[in-house]
Amino acid sequence: MIPEERLHQYNSILKASPNHSEALRLSLEQLGKQADYYDKSFLHVYAPVMTEYVSWVLKRAKADGINRLYFLARDGWLMYELAKKLMPKLGIVIDLRYIHVSRYVLRNAEYHFIGRKCIDSICVGGIDITFEKLMKRCALSDEEILEVAKELRFEDRLKECLSYAQIQELKARIDAFGISFFEMVQEHSEYFYKSITDYFEYVGLTENIVYAIVDSGWLGTTAVSMGNILSHMLKRTVKVNGYYFGIYDIPKNADGKCFKSYYLHPNKDISRKVRFSICLFETLFSSPEGMTMGYENKNSVIKPICSGAGNPNEKLLRRNKELLMLYEGYLKAGDLSIGIVTKLLSLFMGSPTKMEAKLFGSLQFCDDVLELQMQNVAANWDMDELKKQGFLRKVTIKFFNSKEKLHESGWPEGSIVKLLGNSVKCRWALFNERLYKRGMYVRKAIKV
Repeated sequence: MIPEERLHQYNSILKASPNHSEALRLSLEQLGKQADYYDKSFLHVYAPVMTEYVSWVLKRAKADGINRLYFLARDGWLMYELAKKLMPKLGIVIDLRYIHVSRYVLRNAEYHFIGRKCIDSICVGGIDITFEKLMKRCALSDEEILEVAKELRFEDRLKECLSYAQIQELKARIDAFGISFFEMVQEHSEYFYKSITDYFEYVGLTENIVYAIVDSGWLGTTAVSMGNILSHMLKRTVKVNGYYFGIYDIPKNADGKCFKSYYLHPNKDISRKVRFSICLFETLFSSPEGMTMGYENKNSVIKPICSGAGNPNEKLLRRNKELLMLYEGYLKAGDLSIGIVTKLLSLFMGSPTKMEAKLFGSLQFCDDVLELQMQNVAANWDMDELKKQGFLRKVTIKFFNSKEKLHESGWPEGSIVKLLGNSVKCRWALFNERLYKRGMYVRKAIKV
């Protein structure tokens, strides 16, 4: 499929929304020949989707009586910038704030008071997870990692990619024999707890005001960690309400009423989830700075300490902001149904063209709490790797302690199309990927 044909498909979908269709036309007219295919794709798909999501957040927050919204770094950066522009159009007045948190600092602060339960969030899977990466999640130094590895008789496997089953075996070994590990985690967590509680107070999270957070979502663990830390520091139960693009699962013992989702809901929307990429979404809607590693207090002003590497996609993320601001400027009012949003995202994420897969799939991404090893969000697969991604073989490798290793991709559909183009083999590989995803989501829904 040539690029113009795909853009025509998106345009046909948007025709059902006169306001968005007109905003798109005027944005493209303003850019003229400056707009490349990336710009055009972003304006056709992600600009309308994000403006509708942020409009939904503001309207729901007003209806719910929310006085302040905290947009969380880093996924909330573009949402925050867009909300400032949309709020006057909607006739809504809410205190909007952007705050710096990360799973890394939140979880390490939480380890200060949850004890041995810390391994439940440390020993979880991801893309190309190794023993070393697991230990880095809880701030252990290289020397400490080696000491723990020796204690667990794992020193020869520091950089070996571990399957889900192997991670669970390691978790049991740590629980049984990791005496030094738990001591080290507790020592590091004291710093994180002190610094983040000071920051929470500084940004007003301890004030007597009705507030909620805004984030991309997915598993809801960030809100739960924030609530746990606030509850511990204030000596009372604090439940953090939030608005999210999508929620796949509500954390155990969390109040489901605190999680309001726009596009994806727990144990529902399976067809949408099958054609959605969390990793691609996060890559496109992030902020230019690096992730939050801690905080520093200078003259009573508490600022985040961000990773020095910054975001490798910084240039495109700043371009995304320019495109969103341009689009929003021409948008009179939102009238995009959730059905139209579904068609746009399902087409782009679930059935990309080869140009889309190459262009957007080359953006850098890491799904771990620490960005130690960036890779293309659509990993570069060869035919041998693709064969492993077949439904039955993939299930065997992931859940039955197979000696084979998978090269996971943040956007598997993009990886498939990059390799095969829009061919018959490609359609068969995409079918297998959807079958695997559907199986996982149905399995989860049945277990609940």
